[in-house]
Amino acid sequence: MVPDGKDELKKFDFLIRPYLDCLLSRTNDEINLTSDAVRVTDCCSGCLYSNPKDPQKCDRFTLKIPYAQQILSWQVIFNASDMKEPPDFIFDAEDYDFHPPLAEINSLVCWDWQNRESLVAVITELLEHYQAYQLDRASSSPTLQRHLKSLIAQRPQHLQLIVNRGERSLGTLNCLMRVDADFSKIPPYLVQGNPGQDGATLHICIPYPESSSIQAQLYLSPSVECALGGSSKLRIPGFQHGLLMGDYFSNVKALLENQVRNQRLLMGDYFSNVKSLFENQVRNQRLLMGDYFSNVKALLENQVRNQRLLMGDYFSNVKALFENQVRNQRLLMGDYFSNVKALLENQVRNQRLLMGDYFSNLKALLENQVKLISEGFEKRKDYLAAFISHYGKSVLEYDMQSFTKITLLWEWNDFFFTFTVELPLYFPSDQPTFILKSVYHCQNKRPYMEKFSDFPYSPRWSGNEMVKRASAFVLAKIKDFQMASVNHSDK
Repeated sequence: MVPDGKDELKKFDFLIRPYLDCLLSRTNDEINLTSDAVRVTDCCSGCLYSNPKDPQKCDRFTLKIPYAQQILSWQVIFNASDMKEPPDFIFDAEDYDFHPPLAEINSLVCWDWQNRESLVAVITELLEHYQAYQLDRASSSPTLQRHLKSLIAQRPQHLQLIVNRGERSLGTLNCLMRVDADFSKIPPYLVQGNPGQDGATLHICIPYPESSSIQAQLYLSPSVECALGGSSKLRIPGFQHGLLMGDYFSNVKALLENQVRNQRLLMGDYFSNVKSLFENQVRNQRLLMGDYFSNVKALLENQVRNQRLLMGDYFSNVKALFENQVRNQRLLMGDYFSNVKALLENQVRNQRLLMGDYFSNLKALLENQVKLISEGFEKRKDYLAAFISHYGKSVLEYDMQSFTKITLLWEWNDFFFTFTVELPLYFPSDQPTFILKSVYHCQNKRPYMEKFSDFPYSPRWSGNEMVKRASAFVLAKIKDFQMASVNHSDK
């Protein structure tokens, strides 16, 4: 049975119910990193005088704790006749050598039977010792030891790991950790309807210590997933052979932070070099081909100074990566992200990166993505404010929540029409759309309209400058639009 309601809790001794109610009714990041709930099963009573027909004296149960994508089954044994004594615990049979130092567990030594949070405190401390126990088990493998050492150096939040035993040696390693990226700058309208804390959790599975097939998966909370456009929009790199867990963790963390800011870049260890090189250009403009090659040249020179990379090998990678895209076109931000991601993956194959670096880069990408969305929100607000300032009396409606749309009623030579501006999520990097609509003429029983997405535009312009340019564009197009609305209207 799963006591997730008040009626189920009544099966327990009344002195034990508050502990379970506290444990099951609140979210505790130090106990559980996933959406899976802690469960209580197999309740029974240890009282000799208890009546089998009266189940309301249950004082022992099995606690099912989601941990590192596995389930820990710990038996918790209270003595209902003496609740001033702390509970006893029986751990999984697989962990037969897990003997936590009871004298060092403060919540047991100083058991407060009147505090409903006492059981949560004990379990939290036991899980800390369980983590140390698993780290000690992993130390018998040099490969896992290097992985975990590099990972701990990145200081991830709420690390959980289980090193399973194999037939002859160590088996599967499951590692779960919180990516402590900053999501506070996500605009409120993007997370409405998605309650709960913002967060990202990284799961890494190593089938056996020397395995070359390592799986990694990033879990986003509903609010973050919604704000970033879905989990499919954030592509984390695969865990390449020879990559250490600490480096991978660092890369994922930097990837997220980088995504949250002004670029969707996956940059690995050379992120710091690229960031300083492109931070002023990638924010508000598209890089021209000439500018891009000058930046690549500077990046190559910095890269050659800081590490032992052969210039020939580096050039061949850059050439192979960009040869199809630098011909006669500007690189869009999405294309740039894909190119840099592929470049990082090529570099990861040729060097041993720690998982900690991978985690750091993923965190940076996620925070960069949040910052990009936040800055786009402010830019859209400024743009609409500039329209209202210039043409306040002509405004029919505008989006006061996400600032993605404004519609104005204008007149030219006694011809009335509406002018609508639609702003994309990544404005001003992405260009807005203009819509002209006649108030007189219909086409297929709908007001005649034309959309424009190709017009003079620069993300570097101020809001006032964009409004002036938009007005000039409409003035240049309105005569042709008027004639077209007459010629193409329903007869």
